[in-house]
Amino acid sequence: MGGPDGPREPSVGAPDLRFVQANERTLLAWVRTALGIMAFGFVVARLGLWMAQLQPATTQTGTSLWVGVALVLFGSGTLVGALRRYTAAHRALVAGHPHVPGTAFGVLVAGLLAASGLALAAYLVTRA
Repeated sequence: MGGPDGPREPSVGAPDLRFVQANERTLLAWVRTALGIMAFGFVVARLGLWMAQLQPATTQTGTSLWVGVALVLFGSGTLVGALRRYTAAHRALVAGHPHVPGTAFGVLVAGLLAASGLALAAYLVTRA
């Protein structure tokens, strides 16, 4: 922010605040993604209990429980990966080094989510 004399120039050697804030926004986007995955996992885990109450003779709760637990763990792993990316980028920004994050983490998360979606779709089709 600026004072009465106008905007202040960043001190020499200080990281550009725009990049630091962009890094934080990226972390928060990953946090939202991870929370969504974990919430979905919780819903899937509890879905088996709900289905068992609707059709006690035909529904098994074990599959949905383990799929839900796997999604919650996947969301937790996504948080760990996001924190690693954030800290690596923050260290590079503070040190004044260029930092270009790799795409492997995002591709891995997207691929695992796509595989999870296909597996859930196959499960639903076989149970219909």
